[in-house]
Amino acid sequence: MRTKSLKSFALALAACLSLAACSDPPTYSGGGNVEDYLTSETPTPESIAAAKAAAEIAYCPLSRQHVTRAECKRVTEIWDNLETGKGAIEAPAEMVRDEISTVSFAIAGESSGTSVEEVLGNEAFNGSVETVKIGGAMSAELTGRGFTIEPRGKVRKEIGPAGSMLWEWQVIPLKDHGDKLRVQAFVIVPGPNGAPQESHLKTFAKEVKVKVTSGQRVADWMDESSSWLTRGNNWLKALAGFLTALAAVLVALKAFRPKPTKAEPPA
Repeated sequence: MRTKSLKSFALALAACLSLAACSDPPTYSGGGNVEDYLTSETPTPESIAAAKAAAEIAYCPLSRQHVTRAECKRVTEIWDNLETGKGAIEAPAEMVRDEISTVSFAIAGESSGTSVEEVLGNEAFNGSVETVKIGGAMSAELTGRGFTIEPRGKVRKEIGPAGSMLWEWQVIPLKDHGDKLRVQAFVIVPGPNGAPQESHLKTFAKEVKVKVTSGQRVADWMDESSSWLTRGNNWLKALAGFLTALAAVLVALKAFRPKPTKAEPPA
């Protein structure tokens, strides 16, 4: 009889736990049918609208933003229909520390009838020319560790009647400069229906190796040598002070040493 009562109590406890677990509504995590994430209670128009809005937000790889699926589709369609063109970077073969150099980046559309060499103003340009997507509004940025770069940040430009764009930066290598610069370019897509939020779609990225002149190496070596000599002089001064103190201690010890007694002459 006691066993039967315990069995009935266990069944009742299991039923209660099951009902408690079912009382918590599922948490919405995005994706799937919206109806699957509504509670069993009668949904309100507000809850339905919120669930649908949450289901529409997704990460768009092209714009690298969380936007609605419709917006991601719009941006992707604009990207697919952008004109193709050419892009090229012109930088000096050598840069000297603390001196200004100019780095240029040019873009020209294939239908513009203009070459990147013409945009750069260097018909003898023999550097690398890359294929890029071109939009009506674009931005470009030059970055690098240990360089003063003007202008800083993304510089926006509108494409001209010639279907080309040109960016120029004034670059000063500092003492702790790195060994490369990086140029990035973006197509600017306006927000939907005139919204202020824009999407910057990366269309170009390339690193520029920075060479150091021999004269700069000599200057750096002389600076380091001067620093080393200064540190050496400090060490020599400390050593001289130590030797002086040691000599003083030896003199004092000699002064306090007892004098030897003279032996008596034999009778």
